[in-house]
Amino acid sequence: MRHLAYALAIALTAPVAGSAIAAAAPAYSTAGTTIGTLMANPQTKAVLVKYIPDVVNNGQISLANGMTLKAIQSYSGDALNDDVLAKIDGELAKIAKK
Repeated sequence: MRHLAYALAIALTAPVAGSAIAAAAPAYSTAGTTIGTLMANPQTKAVLVKYIPDVVNNGQISLANGMTLKAIQSYSGDALNDDVLAKIDGELAKIAKK
């Protein structure tokens, strides 16, 4: 948990690169949807709780609401490795945008 808090603090100072979203892109993704948006939707939040409960339940997660999971990946240790993000993306792709 301590590492995650540190990772979030560092991530907040890192620049976030903009990205173009292709027409066929899923409604939600770890690279294109902010953490705040994912946390605000009960369906997408349930996916996050399933795969990264420690991140979701961290009291400082709201500090990263404007960032994506992919953007904070390098600061999160193994909590957000490529495999975890791929699993989250697989489930997020099944959810229609509201």
